[in-house]
Amino acid sequence: MIEAIRSYKGKTLFLAILCIVANLSYYPVFVANGIGRRVNTALWVLLGILILYDNKISFGGSLIRTYTILFALFVINSAVVSYFTGENAFDNHFFQPAMTAFVIFFCAYTLGYEIDKEKLIKICKAYFYSMLIISILLFFIYLRKTDLSTRYYEYRYGKNEISVLLMCALAIGCTVYDADTHMKKLMRVALIVFCVTDILYLRCRTVMVGIAILILVMVFSNKGIKPGLRMMITLFVIACTIFFIFNTDRFDTFLDQFIYAGRDSSDINDLSSGRSDQISYGMSVFRANELFGVGALHDTLDCFYVSVLANCGIFGWPLLVMAVVPFIWSIYNLKNADSVDLCFFVISASIFAEMISEELAPFGPGTRCYLLWLMWGILARRKRIEYLQKSAYIDNGAE
Repeated sequence: MIEAIRSYKGKTLFLAILCIVANLSYYPVFVANGIGRRVNTALWVLLGILILYDNKISFGGSLIRTYTILFALFVINSAVVSYFTGENAFDNHFFQPAMTAFVIFFCAYTLGYEIDKEKLIKICKAYFYSMLIISILLFFIYLRKTDLSTRYYEYRYGKNEISVLLMCALAIGCTVYDADTHMKKLMRVALIVFCVTDILYLRCRTVMVGIAILILVMVFSNKGIKPGLRMMITLFVIACTIFFIFNTDRFDTFLDQFIYAGRDSSDINDLSSGRSDQISYGMSVFRANELFGVGALHDTLDCFYVSVLANCGIFGWPLLVMAVVPFIWSIYNLKNADSVDLCFFVISASIFAEMISEELAPFGPGTRCYLLWLMWGILARRKRIEYLQKSAYIDNGAE
């Protein structure tokens, strides 16, 4: 373990510490007093300053140029929307999270010239260890006495935000985390147990979709997943299926308490926590202001697509493209996927699924989705470097 810690050097060490501090800042105590969000903002500002200090900013590659153009168009369109609506579009729910996500992606892409996949795995492990600590504390201090028979949530510290962090840690633990010792195997099992338990207790249904995606990837992927772990997950799913088949009352209880979270399954609006009404309202706002939207609709609309249309109208298209590109890239990148690529796909697919029922995914709120942009930036730069190396190799006459 000591040798593993000593292997963290330079930018790898900095990014590992950044991930640990960012994750710890989402611990309920820091969320409640507001310190966590301020710390997170300061961290990414510090990362940006580090990049500027190194003076190695890169615009090489069509992806980073395209994404920079998209963000520039989003800024310009926000100014246009502000002018025509009279509302400050820079003050809507999207601008700050989208800007933060772009900064993280840009900085990660710039750092990708020296952060290879092995170093990225080390950064992911730092994320894993910090979330293992949080998941255990979260269960024993805040969640274990939760009354699951009621529809009301006793946890009031941003359950969806910390659920996303737990889901990302779960993806790391099941894909890139190499449990080659008994202690590491124990830690992986502990993280899987506590992360899944915490997510169920938090009753974040969109993140439960992420768990389903992870299970499917682990069962059907031929690369990057240890056979023993794949078999363990398969047997667990089979065992749960058999248990629920012969105990239908327990399955009904599971649906009512975890999936439906105590809501009326026959009422789509109640089942969706009022999202059906929000979507209807958002679409009515969009139909009345199709071109520019209203600029800054300060009501919450828990559907990313509808909220963008209501706030920015058709002029919000760059933001929509910015949101879906990471997921599309992760699918394309699966053709020669290793464990890191599989991990990124699970994370991006999970967060992409959230966009249907969360207003700010994949950008926020806060910086809860930061690992998506951090991993994407580094992986995109590595792919760019590999492409250039391969092109040079072919140009030199090699086959």
